[in-house]
Amino acid sequence: MAENDTPKNKQIAGLVVLVCITVFSVIIGVNEYYNGSLRDELQRKVNEETNAPLKSLRSDEGNKLSKYQWVDKTKNLVRVPLDRAKELTLAAYNAPVAPAPVAPVAPAAPAAPVAPAPKAQEKK
Repeated sequence: MAENDTPKNKQIAGLVVLVCITVFSVIIGVNEYYNGSLRDELQRKVNEETNAPLKSLRSDEGNKLSKYQWVDKTKNLVRVPLDRAKELTLAAYNAPVAPAPVAPVAPAAPAAPVAPAPKAQEKK
């Protein structure tokens, strides 16, 4: 019996194609699994109803931003609604600025009379 030392090219090529298809399928499967998990998390965190403490917090903040309230009566601090605060700020910003008062100018003291300069003596 003769020894056959030629490689089995068809079997090797088939095995390479099978491995490539398997690797490609695994990559696509992992990518789809990731995208599905991402969609589920976004649905759960963004689109679902918010939890009760967060709803309560947002309601309290909305009340604070839309009503007049005392912050501290002893210091006379009042919370103003946001829209009214904007109006007041814009009114103060757009108000004409009065020129600063000018201090009256004091009358100048009378000047001392100036003595005429002595004439230089002429040489003869």
